[in-house]
Amino acid sequence: MGLGHGPSLDLEALVREYPTLFVEVGEGEYRKVWGIRRLVPYLDEPVEVLYAAA
Repeated sequence: MGLGHGPSLDLEALVREYPTLFVEVGEGEYRKVWGIRRLVPYLDEPVEVLYAAA
C-alpha cells in the first residue's frame, strides 16, 4: 500500500490498530488509504489517512 516495509514497520501492530481500511484506487494504483480503529465502521467513526499518493 505504499506504507513502507522493513524492520521499522510492524504490520501486525498496524492491523491491530486499524482493522478496517478504505482504499481509493486509481489506474492500477492505490491513490489514498484511510484507516479506521474499529472493525465495524459506523458513519460517524473518525478515520486517519495512512497513505496518499503524491
